[in-house]
Amino acid sequence: MPSDQFSTQGLDNAEARLQQISADLDHLRQNLTSQLQGEVQQLQQHKSELQQEIQTLEAQRRSLMQQMAPTLVSELKSILKKQGAASNQINGSTQDITAYGNNANRLIADLDSTFRTTFKTLQLDLNSYHSSLSQQLSQMYTLEQQGEAILDALVNRLKEELHERQQPTIAPPSIIQQTMPASTTTDYGYQQNQIIQDNHGPLNGGASLPEKEVYTPTLGENAKKKEITFSKSQLGLMLILFSSLILSLQNVVISIILNQSSIFGLIKTGGYISPGIGNSLLILFLRMVFVVPAMCLIARSLHPSSFKDIEKFIQTKDWMLFLKAAGSGFALFLSQVLIYTALGPLSPGVAITIFFIFPIVTLLLAWFVFGERPTNVRWLVAFLVVFGVALISAPSGSSQLNFPLGSVLAAIFSGVSFAAYILLTQACSKKIHPVPFSVINFGTIFVFSAISLLLTFTPLLPDSWAVDVAPGKGFSVLLSGIILGVLTLLSYLSNNIGISYIGAAISSIFGATGPVLTSLLSLIVIGKTLTGQQVGGMLVVTIGVLALNLERMFGAKAKAKQKSSA
Repeated sequence: MPSDQFSTQGLDNAEARLQQISADLDHLRQNLTSQLQGEVQQLQQHKSELQQEIQTLEAQRRSLMQQMAPTLVSELKSILKKQGAASNQINGSTQDITAYGNNANRLIADLDSTFRTTFKTLQLDLNSYHSSLSQQLSQMYTLEQQGEAILDALVNRLKEELHERQQPTIAPPSIIQQTMPASTTTDYGYQQNQIIQDNHGPLNGGASLPEKEVYTPTLGENAKKKEITFSKSQLGLMLILFSSLILSLQNVVISIILNQSSIFGLIKTGGYISPGIGNSLLILFLRMVFVVPAMCLIARSLHPSSFKDIEKFIQTKDWMLFLKAAGSGFALFLSQVLIYTALGPLSPGVAITIFFIFPIVTLLLAWFVFGERPTNVRWLVAFLVVFGVALISAPSGSSQLNFPLGSVLAAIFSGVSFAAYILLTQACSKKIHPVPFSVINFGTIFVFSAISLLLTFTPLLPDSWAVDVAPGKGFSVLLSGIILGVLTLLSYLSNNIGISYIGAAISSIFGATGPVLTSLLSLIVIGKTLTGQQVGGMLVVTIGVLALNLERMFGAKAKAKQKSSA
């Protein structure tokens, strides 16, 4: 069958790559071994040269002793002859001869001790040098062994992965063992690496890999037990869809907090605080109070070395990287405050549709900053999205604007700020893992929201930015912040796990359905309806963003095929 041929071809390619890697590793090991052997031979040659120098110095010492002995004897003889000329000094000359002999012996002993001390010092220096050479040789041998162990471990790891890919059925990993994908998930659930770069394909390596399966038995009294099989792709799609629904529900909950609503037409609640900058800061702060500690606990399970990575990030003292990370967190903080402000007067579906201008802003910013000129297809998509936003924001017929212009601008600038967040996060993604970077982002939002909330109680900000909670609604506001925090974590976890199953490219297609899902949930939960013109604008924006994601996904696949064929 085609699928069997495809999998067999993929297996052959993997085996060929493994053999090539093994050959390269053997070649590298041979080069290292030959280099180390050459250095050892040079060290041995130096050792032999030092031994020859020691022997030469010993020979010179003996030669000097032999040369000095006749000179001393001749000097003694001349002295004795001079002293023997005087007959009246015979007894004294004998004593002088003895004294001179003793003096000569003392000089010879001193000279000998000096030579011995010098040679002992030289011998100690040579022994120290020899010991140092031995230690260096031992370290080189240890490094060679470590290199061989690393190469063997790498080859064994590749063999194990190849063996695992050959197995037809594997149990899916738990969240604790899950390794997060390379794409950072934002607080809105959209992947920023799918906005700028086109060379990122699915994180799981393509469709040639075998799918993991989970078996859930259905129980019946008189029926046989059957197994309902969910493939890895199906689980990933369900998780991504669940994440999108939770994200849309979060927008509806914010609208309920800011406006009195009738839930399912049965329960009237909401309107705990009025729409405004100060109240938006309050909601965001309460949400972060719950999310930041919970995210710190979850980060240890998703990525055990998260806090070590954060510590290394701080110790690097890379101020430009710090500035980019802080700017990324501030851009996300500003985007959330603005979208919260827009969700008050605007319907959730309208606000999120206008917010979805951010992919187009990201394309333009990437063009100006990185020089990535958009293709003709992307220009067409940009025109569609802008047209859809203009259509949903324009008045219907001869009527006035259905919502304040300030709220529309807040939603637009929320998308612009979110695009800036995407670019800054993309600049930091290669230097820090997505999970600890998410912790840093949430912590940055918490700090900015706390500082901004404190400023609302000072005369520095206008009175319209003050916090205004309805009497007796303080507990409801606190509970709403906790609910938003729970929804944020659910969306974050399901989105990241879903991406690990199906890849970021496919999951970004579900991200394009945000306006539609938000409109449907707002219609079902709180009965918010849209006019025909607004529905048309929403569909145009959704189709444009969906087309952009599809073009990006197929373009990445085409580039991958070109690279593989080349």
